[in-house]
Amino acid sequence: AIVAIATGDGFTCALLDTDRIQCWGDNAYGQLGNGTYTDSLVPVDATAIPGAVNIHAGHYHLCALIDDGTVQCWGHNGYGQLGDGTTSNRTSAITVPGLTGVQTVLGGGYFSCALIDDGTVKCWGQGDHGQIGDGGNTQRTSPTAVLGITDAVWLSIGSYSACVIHTDGTASCWGENGHGELADGTHTDRSTPVTVSGISGIAAMEGGGSHNCAGLDDGTMVCSGQNAYGEVGDGTYEERTTMVSVTGITDFGKFVRAHSCVISPDYRGIQCWGRNNFGQLGDGTFTLKNTPVDVTIP
Repeated sequence: AIVAIATGDGFTCALLDTDRIQCWGDNAYGQLGNGTYTDSLVPVDATAIPGAVNIHAGHYHLCALIDDGTVQCWGHNGYGQLGDGTTSNRTSAITVPGLTGVQTVLGGGYFSCALIDDGTVKCWGQGDHGQIGDGGNTQRTSPTAVLGITDAVWLSIGSYSACVIHTDGTASCWGENGHGELADGTHTDRSTPVTVSGISGIAAMEGGGSHNCAGLDDGTMVCSGQNAYGEVGDGTYEERTTMVSVTGITDFGKFVRAHSCVISPDYRGIQCWGRNNFGQLGDGTFTLKNTPVDVTIP
C-alpha cells in the first residue's frame, strides 16, 4: 500500500508501507535516490530507508521523516538544501546531521524546513528571500533555527516562503513576499516571521508556488498571494496581500499543496481551482478557474 506520495519538478516518489521508496521521472540531480543520474519512465527503488513515515519533495530534492525523529534527504544540493553541511548532490539518502525530534519535514523550492517537537522550526538551503527565517538572506547548509518560533504546531512551505500555525490558532510566515503570499498586507520579503493579518482560528495551512491557503476552524478557507490564474479562489484574478475567503468552501476537510485543491471530509470528493493548462484541475477542461470546481472522478 502507498503511505505517502511526493511530487517535485519532473519527478515523483511514493513511500510504501514496506519502508520502500520508489521514484520515477527526471534524475539529473540524483533525486530518484537509486545511486544513479539515470532518468526512469517507471518506478525504481530508492535507497531503502527503514522506519520512513513520510516524504516531501522540493524542486529537485526529497526528504524523508524517520520514525525516530531524524531526517534523510537526497537529490539536488546546490544551495545546501540537503542539510549535510555541503553543496554536493546526493544520489542516495543521507542523514541530516544534528536534527532530532522532528515532527514534520518539508521541501521548498531549494530549501527545507523541519518542525521540532519542542515547537521550534529549523530551515536550511537557499535563503536569498529570507526563507531560512534567521534574519539573513544567505544560504545555510545545515539546519538553522527560525527566529522567534517557540510554539509552532503546524508547518507549511511554498517555493520560497514558509508558515507556521501557533498554539493560539494564529499564524506567522517568512520568506518571499513579492505577490503578498505572507499575508501581512505588504509585498516586502521577510527574513524573520511576521504575523498573518486579521486571521485566527487557523486549523491547517498549505503553501503553493507564490500563494498560501489556510483552513479555519469553522470549515471555511482563505488564501493570499499570486492570483493570476485564480489560485486564491475568490472569483477574481486580483493579487491579494491579505487573506480572502475562497468562494463556496464551507468544510475543507483536507487540502493539498498544488494549484489549489481540497478533499472533502468524507474523502469522496475533490474540488480544485487555479491554473489548468495541463488539465490539472481534473474537470475535463483546460480552462483556468477562479472558484472551486468538482474533479471528475470515474
